[in-house]
Amino acid sequence: MDPPPPPPPDLQCPLQIIKLIEGEETDEGDEKHYSFQLEEDNLDLILRKIPDGMKVSVVSVVGNFRTGKSFLLTFMLRFLRNRHCEGNDWQTAEGECLLEGNQNAGIEGNGE
Repeated sequence: MDPPPPPPPDLQCPLQIIKLIEGEETDEGDEKHYSFQLEEDNLDLILRKIPDGMKVSVVSVVGNFRTGKSFLLTFMLRFLRNRHCEGNDWQTAEGECLLEGNQNAGIEGNGE
């Protein structure tokens, strides 16, 4: 089955630019090989809306269940939203410091 066509360029919606491709099982039996595919048409739709000269970064974070993906993205967003703060004040600008508290939470939960 073919994927649905991309939305028109003026429609505001999320677009997948990296597709996870599931491969065959490995010789070990229970592990599968995965690869990533760039969805160039969707990326082009996004890039057309960005003014010339504007700096853009694309960040993709992948990993197993409970390995810190959300923490990393929250950490990065907090830094970017509060980059006007002096020193390390950005870490607490939105309340609790992300680096304090129970840093071992979820270590036992690595897996499904």
